Amino acid sequence: MTTIKKLLNFSLVGLVFSTNILILISDKENIGFGNLDVAIAGLIVGFTGLFIWFWGFLSLRNSFSVFARAETLVKSGVYKYLRHPIYMGMTMAFIGLSIAKGSLLALVFTLMVTTPMNLIRAKKEEKLLSHKFGEKY
Repeated sequence: MTTIKKLLNFSLVGLVFSTNILILISDKENIGFGNLDVAIAGLIVGFTGLFIWFWGFLSLRNSFSVFARAETLVKSGVYKYLRHPIYMGMTMAFIGLSIAKGSLLALVFTLMVTTPMNLIRAKKEEKLLSHKFGEKY
């Protein structure tokens, strides 16, 4: 991947991530879309997602990279149970927190932009890791 392509990719990921956060912060509150039980369920999903997301970072240790690098195969920590915990956790966190806050805009953005971006990134990583590590992956 060329330096310009890496920079564009990094910028796009940062922009999507930041936009999700900005929408959540700035959109008017409608806690749980007017239902406290929905808000609580959203918080449970959101904080579970945050936990998985950060456990993924901790499990990667020195293997973390913004761009997929197939240097080592991590199969410990949360990676013992899930293949893409950072993407999954991020998606769960944004969906849950959007629901808890009652932000339709944040929920739609997460479902229409952030989730597809994470799926595309996961698919690229799958291809790279299965090519490099074969059956071990």
